[in-house]
Amino acid sequence: MLASGPGPGYKSPSATAMPSLGLTAIGEGEALAGSSERIPHGAFLENGSSVSETPLIATPEAPAALSRGQIHLAIGIALLTLGLGLLRGTPGVIGAYHDDGVYVATAKALADGRGYIQPFLPEPLPETKYPPLVPALFAMIWKAFPRFPDNAILFQACSLLALALSNALGYLFLIRFRYAGPGAALVAAGLVVSSPTVLYYGTIPLSEAFFSLLAVIAFWSLEGAVRAPSRAGARAAIAGLLTALAGLARSIGFVWIPAMALLLALQRRRAVIPYLLLAVPPAAAWLAWSSEMRPENIPPLFYHYVDYGSWWRESIGSGAVRVIGLNILWAFHGLGDAILPGLMIGSVLLIRTAVWAWAILGALVGARALRLARAGRAMPWMLASYFVPVILWPWPPGRFWIPMAPFAAGLLVSEAASFWRRRWPNRMRLGLDLAFAGMFLNLVYLMILHQETRTYRYPIAVPGLETPHRGALDETFAWIRVHTPADAIVAAALDPMVWLYTGRRSFRYYNQQAIALFYDQSRRKMEDPDELLANLRTYRATYLLDAPLHNFAIGDTLRAHVASLARRRRSPLDEVFRSRDGEVRVYRVLPAGPNGRAGNADRWAGGRSDSLDRPGR
Repeated sequence: MLASGPGPGYKSPSATAMPSLGLTAIGEGEALAGSSERIPHGAFLENGSSVSETPLIATPEAPAALSRGQIHLAIGIALLTLGLGLLRGTPGVIGAYHDDGVYVATAKALADGRGYIQPFLPEPLPETKYPPLVPALFAMIWKAFPRFPDNAILFQACSLLALALSNALGYLFLIRFRYAGPGAALVAAGLVVSSPTVLYYGTIPLSEAFFSLLAVIAFWSLEGAVRAPSRAGARAAIAGLLTALAGLARSIGFVWIPAMALLLALQRRRAVIPYLLLAVPPAAAWLAWSSEMRPENIPPLFYHYVDYGSWWRESIGSGAVRVIGLNILWAFHGLGDAILPGLMIGSVLLIRTAVWAWAILGALVGARALRLARAGRAMPWMLASYFVPVILWPWPPGRFWIPMAPFAAGLLVSEAASFWRRRWPNRMRLGLDLAFAGMFLNLVYLMILHQETRTYRYPIAVPGLETPHRGALDETFAWIRVHTPADAIVAAALDPMVWLYTGRRSFRYYNQQAIALFYDQSRRKMEDPDELLANLRTYRATYLLDAPLHNFAIGDTLRAHVASLARRRRSPLDEVFRSRDGEVRVYRVLPAGPNGRAGNADRWAGGRSDSLDRPGR
């Protein structure tokens, strides 16, 4: 007698009526009463049949064949991603997220033969924080189309294309390696494609889309290696190279090298050596170069420019336990925020409901990933290893779900459908309707964001936040180009953006504390106004750009501190420009008085560079 749920041969009437959706094969399996034997449904076969789970060191079953219709659907998923990306994106705007400006600026330095540096800083520093793969790709765009901002849309298009390919291949991956039936995989793809959050990160030139694409291809090769004894070595070698490339796109990808090696050692021992031969050298080369080139004696203000470790050590301090605990909770919540942001629509009550719903969805994915990882399945094993450093990192983990969205959505839909089938086997149609409702809410939310994006002509992450109008920024950048000297240093929160659009060197003049922003509200978020002024003078800022900071947790505090300095009787800031809407201002930073002193930043940067590359015009 079954302890719970239907047996492996059971098909509900509603499931039988919908064989093309593949929902009859989504379930992890039930135990026989009084026995340890399991009757699994985890094979995700199209006809609803199942095979036994494999032990950790056994070979998983052969991949499923992909039909021509499924390949056509994958092409449709890619095209739909491109279409919705056009609604979500903001053509021509680079640097609004900050990181995207860093990628494009460092790519400019590579294209001009200056090396892998951050050319926008007052004293250009080697780029030892972000791996070089994405900037190297963007450098080719700079070479072919050197005029900025005319070429800005090409960086954005490149990112969107990578997202489209990742979504399409992710859909096929779920079916090919039996992580979901065809219908469940299609529902998962629909949630990812319709997510405004995923589209946001895919329409600005960040590393997420490229990293996701490389991860799908690397996992595909790895799954093939553990299933094909005769070709395991060659496929493992390809997987090793692709893993290294994923790490060179986003450094967290390097965590997969030991994780994949361990999995191969347990399943295909002879494939470990070829895997490591191609995975380790690129990773070691980047890690050695970044360690060698990292400047010494960096002031805390510049920690975030050069590496993760020093900023992590400064930020986390004694708050490690709190960071890890909250990150575990937020990791579950972050998945729902990534693939079902449409639940944010509505009243405060609905938003609170969404938070709980997101946590439940994340828990479902975690439960399924752990079960499949224990069974030796490659993708959940990699997903689990990926989130180990994420949990330890002192920053909310929601963004880290974006590259993993195709995989996580597949596990989510499979687990949810399995749960639904066990509890309500005759109401599978209702479960499908709920999934479509989630996609509909995503699309409604997408149109809300699209409308606000059109209003401001600026990338909108979340509606209703303080946002600069692109016209005001264009007006401000034009004034800076005309009315400031070429060697001016403009302090700004979006320093790469200032350099790209004006050619003026820039730096972020505050040191935000992640622990205070997200984990411990009793701590100071950043420096006080006097300390900000000291930063401006120490690092020779001649101008300060004050603008709304959309989606920056530090934005309100920073602008209040600047306003406080500007209101002083003997203000160290002289307002020299204000946009027509009054939201963006430029201040001249006055020199220190007789009792003050200007700082000397050359002691750590290795001397001042008098000739810096400017973006093409």
